[in-house]
Formats: sequence, C-alpha cells, structure tokens
Amino acid sequence: MGFGRVVELRGRGADKGGNGDARGCSAMAVLEGGAVAVGFRDGSIDVHVSWQPGSIAVPLGGHAAQVVCLAGITTRLLMSGAADGSMSLWDAHAKSCLTTLVAHSGAVEAMRLITEPEEPAAGRALVVTGGDDWHVKVWHVRPEDAPGAVVSGVAMMVEAVAVLRRHSNTVSCLAACRPYMLSGSKDWTICVWETKNECKCLLDLEGHDAPIVSLAALDTADSAALRHARADPCEAFASLSADGALVIWETATWTALRKMATEASSALKTRQILVLGPRLYSVDAFGLTSWACDHETHAWARTGRLTIHKLGTRDDPICSVTQASADPAGAAVLVANHSGHILVCAPPGRAYLGR
Repeated sequence: MGFGRVVELRGRGADKGGNGDARGCSAMAVLEGGAVAVGFRDGSIDVHVSWQPGSIAVPLGGHAAQVVCLAGITTRLLMSGAADGSMSLWDAHAKSCLTTLVAHSGAVEAMRLITEPEEPAAGRALVVTGGDDWHVKVWHVRPEDAPGAVVSGVAMMVEAVAVLRRHSNTVSCLAACRPYMLSGSKDWTICVWETKNECKCLLDLEGHDAPIVSLAALDTADSAALRHARADPCEAFASLSADGALVIWETATWTALRKMATEASSALKTRQILVLGPRLYSVDAFGLTSWACDHETHAWARTGRLTIHKLGTRDDPICSVTQASADPAGAAVLVANHSGHILVCAPPGRAYLGR
C-alpha cells in the first residue's frame, strides 16, 4: 500500500450545478505551518488555514487571468504567478495582496522557493520563476526601509536580481537541488544553474524525447528538519517528460541512472512528480503512484497506488487530478480536483498531522 489515512478538505469551486469546472483548480501550494493555497482558472485564490476534515476554504484574492503557479515563502507569505505574466506577493493571514508586478512577457509557468527564509517574520528569500518568454528569473523577497506592503510591521519588497537566458522554448518547471537550481523546458532540456554569484548555467542535460513537465530533487532525509539541517549536496533528482518518461539523475556526474515509463496505459497521462521523504510520487489524471528505490541495486519500483474518486459524488468514480503538492513538514501528499476539493494523503506508517 502506498498511502494510509486520507482526509478531505472542501473547496469553494463548485458552481450551482455542483460542477467545479466553472473555476477549475490550476495551482496549489502548501505553506510552512500547514496553510494550503489553491489557485483557479478564473484568477481567484483560496486558502485553507486548517487540515481538519471538512475544512472550508476562504477567498484570498486573485489575478485578472488564470493562476498558473503558487509558492509558499513563510508561514504567512505566498507568491502567485498568472497567465498574463503578473506575479503577486500575498499575506495569507491578513488575506491581502502586498504587491503585484509584471514578472514575464508571457505566462508565469513555474515558481519555486530556492532558499529558506533567513527570518520567517521578515521573509527574506530567493524565489525563481520560469516563463513562456523562455526566461528564468531570480527574485529577492526582502524587507525594505521605505513604507510599503507590511507584514508583521515590516515593509516588504520584491525585486529581480537576475534574468537567465538559456532555453529555446517555454520554461515549464523548476526545482531546488542543493546547492543548484534546475529548470526544465519544452525544448526537451534541463539546465543546471548555480544559485550564487551570477547564477550562471553550469550545463545542459539531454535525456528526454519530449518536453519536460516536472522536476523533483530526491533526498533521503525523512523530515523537513533533517533536510534543512543538512549542508551536503542533493545526490539525485528526477525529471518527467510529456511522453511519461521518468529519468533519475545523479548529481555527482550529472548522468542519467535510470529511465522508466510511468504510465501503465495510454489512458494514464502522468503530469507531475513530487517527493515526500524517501518516496517519489507520480501524478496522473486518476490518482497517485508511489515509487521507492532499492539503494543496493539503485533500481526503482512501484510500491503503491491511490485512485482518486470524484470527491463528494459516490456514483462518479473517477476525478481529474489537477495539481499535487508535498507538505513542507513531510507529513502528507495533497491532491486537488477541478472543484478545489483537496485530499490529504498520509503515507503508511507515518503519524498524520491533523492541522
């Protein structure tokens, strides 16, 4: 079995007929501390402040276009990117937008926190975005001296510190792979970037025969505290392409160790991968598949499967999984359907954190 307890959080996404497609969940992120943010095609953003069963989402605000990506910065700071190229910084506790700026000339396709905030209250952090304009941008979220958007009495600002040009098509996904960052593109390549100095591209990786759709750093540490405490480099990462190919890479030599097919049939189109502790999860339209590595043989194998039934409707057995996100505290995998209803899926043998 790949999962233990499953808890449902109700969304606001359903229209009068009970169909959530009117808004359509398009992005999700989990903040440190457990709040869950969900973005929709109509530009709105909802926040769950609790993981208690039956928790109802509350509106945060939104964009004029579809919310494409979200990233939690601290326990209360959230960043969002939209299809019109705009990016916003939010105070999830106060339910207010702190600042909005134009991040890319095309859609903001991906967003990732690459450094932990130095001061949680102030929220100093580096955030990377990838756009439909083929660019990767690095942003500094930090306090400012002049009056402005305020969090806990501290004025905040977001400024671009680097514009990185390497890809020849849309930058579709990003990952932090200590001490590097990774960008995947529709040009079928993965770029490895340094995160200090000039943030220059160190090398390009080729190993897929289709656009890259998802990246995930692999870490043997089984908790967020251990991951944050470790200073040694990330040893491996995984990449997923649009044809369902999953590649495991070794960072010591930047070579592909394994290439596997994630899809059991053409009906299961894998759209995302994520990591929770030592396990890797692949996400498709019908649910989640868990993968584990035999560290002696370095072979990866499927270890479990969770089929997601349409939330709230027993007679309709299958839902379309639109987004998934791993809890920063390492407690569960969260999956949202079109209506914005969320399933909190705890792996077996772990204590579920009912926040």
